[in-house]
Amino acid sequence: MRRLGIGLIVGLLIGTVWVGWAQPTGQANYPTYDRTNITTNTTTSPLTSDGVLHTVCINNAGATGNIASLYDDPDSADTIFAVIDTVELNGRCLLYDLALDNGLTIVTATGTAADLTVTWRNLR
Repeated sequence: MRRLGIGLIVGLLIGTVWVGWAQPTGQANYPTYDRTNITTNTTTSPLTSDGVLHTVCINNAGATGNIASLYDDPDSADTIFAVIDTVELNGRCLLYDLALDNGLTIVTATGTAADLTVTWRNLR
């Protein structure tokens, strides 16, 4: 019986050490993102070099076919990678976590403008 008690105590100590070691300590280092709010039909270039597009949130819908076109280019030339229908996707946040080589430009157009929040971060 004494051996069983010692084995149980040793097992509990090892388990406690292992669980304590496996738990995160302190504050985690999550990447931080900048944000840009767009409320008019316009061309917005929040990121002019390589970076990451995190989310596009449609806070309030546009109307009459409003869209947001996203480009991997600070000049919105020909590197379009997404077209978002802001009317149909009202109230949603679209997660991208997409690496961008050249920057980010958002062009909102057609009809009444939506209220968008875009989160991104620069890699430089």
